[in-house]
Amino acid sequence: MSMKKVLTFTFILLFLNATAQLLRNDFEEYQAIPNQLGQWFLVHGLLNPSGGDQGLANPDYFHYGASAEADLPETAYSIISPKNGQGVMGLHVADKTDLPKQEYISFELAQPLEIGKSYHLQFSWSNGKRTAVSPAGLAVSNLGVLLSDQLPHQIGASRITDNAQFVFENSLYSEDWREANITFIATENSKFVTVGVFGDGDVKSLLKSQFSGAQIAYYFFDAVRLWEVNESHVMRVPWLSDGMPIPLNNVIEGREVVYVPNSFTPNEDGKNDVFMEMQEEVLGWNLELYNRWGELIFKSQNARTGWDGKYQGSVMEEDIYYWQLTYLDPEGDAKKCTGNVFLIR
Repeated sequence: MSMKKVLTFTFILLFLNATAQLLRNDFEEYQAIPNQLGQWFLVHGLLNPSGGDQGLANPDYFHYGASAEADLPETAYSIISPKNGQGVMGLHVADKTDLPKQEYISFELAQPLEIGKSYHLQFSWSNGKRTAVSPAGLAVSNLGVLLSDQLPHQIGASRITDNAQFVFENSLYSEDWREANITFIATENSKFVTVGVFGDGDVKSLLKSQFSGAQIAYYFFDAVRLWEVNESHVMRVPWLSDGMPIPLNNVIEGREVVYVPNSFTPNEDGKNDVFMEMQEEVLGWNLELYNRWGELIFKSQNARTGWDGKYQGSVMEEDIYYWQLTYLDPEGDAKKCTGNVFLIR
């Protein structure tokens, strides 16, 4: 997973402290159940840069208790069940028409970010399972997160030209829920968090068809969180994860791509018990795992030996761990990749 850094941020490895939570929205607090598309304004704590409940770019609120086109799990775009609770928010992120429509969702924080303090932003996203009659099915790259001291202004349904501080550059598409995570130190007293595709340029260049006949890049969001965290150790690389498996190109001759999982469950049930355990040896293999304090807890120079979730014989707790890997591809070129893995108990 790569990142485009628009502003200058110092990234750190953080100890998560959920006591100072500035944003929590599962789309479960609402003034009414939706009965049609475009009723984002029914959800408490949600804002629309396009302007009021009559904006031209209106996100969709879906709920199990809704009627008509706003109900779950089968929507006009995909079949989807919430990550948490009964409701989700749907976003027409972009399309390939001559007059494209782009939608955004914005949240107001309980209080402004404090310059110099550390924070963690987390949200879940999915495209759902597309139906045969769905206009959705485009994947978008450069999905971004904009932090601002004022609600950004969108003219009609056009693209917001402000540059997002955080950008997921890869093309994102998943039928399952994925979790995006961003850690950062605040450089401004931002009060609003907005998700969508930002900046100048032709949005068509950011779209990739996943299905024949797809016209829209449509995404569902749930479980949005932002909280203050305590600084503990300088991170080796930025932590910006969209929850997608990471491909290792040409690890073994004859295989084009090997995918690294973003989670594993070392519960000794014989399924997904070991992280990064290859079936064949790989030259130059050196795998290291670190806890959130930057301490080395596992190292392997044998591709057939992965991490079993233990450190010095003791079972490690459920948490997110940072890994880095170096290896030689079939041409003998050194490769290096990094990421995070969620240990689930």
